[in-house]
Amino acid sequence: MAAIRVLLVDDRPPVADLTATYLERVDDDISAHIETSAEAGLERLDAESFDCVVSDYEMPEQDGLEFLADVRDLAPDLPFVLFTGKGSEEIASEAISAGVTDYLQKGSGNEQYEVLANRIENAVAQYRAQQEAREANEQVRRLHSRITDAFYALDDDWQMTYVNEQAADFLERDPDELVGEDIREAFPEAVGDEFYEAYTEALETKEPVTLVAESVFQPGRWVEERVFPSEDGLSIYFRDITERRRHEHTLNALHDATRELMHAETEREIASIVCRTADTVLEFPGTGMRLYDPEQNALVNVAIGGENADEIDGRPKFGVEDSPHGRAYREGETVTVEVDEATTDDLGPFSRTMYVPVGEYGILSVGKHEDEPFTESSVQFVEILTENARAAFDRADRETRLRERERGLEAQNERLEEFASVVSHDLRNPLNVARGHFELARETGREESFDRVAAAHDRMGSLIDDLLVLARKGQTVGRTEPVALAEVAEGAWANVATGGAALEVEAPETVEADPDRLCNLFENLFRNSVDHAGDDPTVRVVGRNGGFAVADDGPGIPEGQRDRLFECGHSTDDGTGLGLSIVEGIADAHGWEVEVGESEAGGVEFVFEVEG
Repeated sequence: MAAIRVLLVDDRPPVADLTATYLERVDDDISAHIETSAEAGLERLDAESFDCVVSDYEMPEQDGLEFLADVRDLAPDLPFVLFTGKGSEEIASEAISAGVTDYLQKGSGNEQYEVLANRIENAVAQYRAQQEAREANEQVRRLHSRITDAFYALDDDWQMTYVNEQAADFLERDPDELVGEDIREAFPEAVGDEFYEAYTEALETKEPVTLVAESVFQPGRWVEERVFPSEDGLSIYFRDITERRRHEHTLNALHDATRELMHAETEREIASIVCRTADTVLEFPGTGMRLYDPEQNALVNVAIGGENADEIDGRPKFGVEDSPHGRAYREGETVTVEVDEATTDDLGPFSRTMYVPVGEYGILSVGKHEDEPFTESSVQFVEILTENARAAFDRADRETRLRERERGLEAQNERLEEFASVVSHDLRNPLNVARGHFELARETGREESFDRVAAAHDRMGSLIDDLLVLARKGQTVGRTEPVALAEVAEGAWANVATGGAALEVEAPETVEADPDRLCNLFENLFRNSVDHAGDDPTVRVVGRNGGFAVADDGPGIPEGQRDRLFECGHSTDDGTGLGLSIVEGIADAHGWEVEVGESEAGGVEFVFEVEG
């Protein structure tokens, strides 16, 4: 996305500086420019170009909504985000009613700036898409306004004194025959109430009159007449505006479809709206949208419209290298094809087809039966539709990523609450033990008390180490790569104090993983077996249907306790209770499923399903 210039208005410079710093840190595309009053902000906005305004609400000289009103006078469509520490339902309602683009209340953490950056990015993207659509629509309007006017003249008695060739062609009469005739007699059905009233008004008021009406001579066609009074009658210019009205109707319908696209949430929903619009608005009997599938390196059909709408399941996919669909996608240019017997691609029962790229997402294909080529306007209309579809895909993708980020923040907050619980409960117990025995050691000097203090400190150290691992590594992975299970398992075994335990590895498989996180997963599982499986246990790592399993020959875990194994702080003895929570976090971050069962030797078995 192109750079985003944000005007940040807040009367508190430290707050404004902090907000600007975080916005630019969260999103490299954002450039924040600060003003500390609404008046200065308005002057800056008048002098420079910005993509978005972010304003505080409560400011001494002018509040945020009053500032919004001034901004709307200067730049009616510019995105405006109210970012305020004074939040209430009343203020939110007033902001929405006043036409604010978005409303966000300031919080106490840094997560608010990430959300603000995403809101700014979404608002600016939609604003730019709407501007591009308006510019494209205006180009189409200018293109179809260049038509030559027809002209005829009337005297005060309504007799025709001049008729040019264009007018005669439209009236389907010889121009020489028309001169001298009373228009009311020559075309009694033509001078109806609308035209008669317009001509009479121009004659009486000596002021020009413009009239738009359906043609009586050619029903279904529309004309625009401009009636100018002259010294001895009327000069009447008219033009056939049927195509213009059709284009305006089409542009309005495309605008309605764009509003619908901007509310669609999924790729398939967007694709369905596009196909339906190409069918019902642009009147193409065959439409289909194919989205690019990177796993197949192909364009896969996801929506169809028109006469073949019930055949979506049977539609073929097309590679990006060997088809007109793929050429349009690769080159980012519209491709038209005349279908004949020599055409080898499966292009359906149409005489002509057109493939229009939809950015990086895929292509829209349309077909028609007529022998005439696609008109310039039909190509432009389809390209307007696909450009709006691309903007809708961009918006849906950003909103999906925003929801994922917000879910990640929620999960992070939940983990922090878990950590707080562990710290407040599990760390407090050994801390109290250490304090008690320290007092005894001070009073009695017993060696046993010193040993208990040392043991309590060791347990607190283990808890702290596991908490750090869980906080920093358990929920995220770095770059993944094909990893040999046996090599990583043996390396992890060497990192764990295993005593007389033995390791058996029967896992020739490789898995796509972050090798450091996978090693950490094995270390925690091995430590769990050594601590719980009795004297000198045997631990086995085996391949399992594209995944792997880790098992031991210890006493196992009762089935009723397996559901709680991965809970933070859960332990069946004096362990920290965090090791298996770390294991689950690493598995989740890789997208793996983990199940707990009984091994062949009667111990515990952890099975990781790597491939979906």
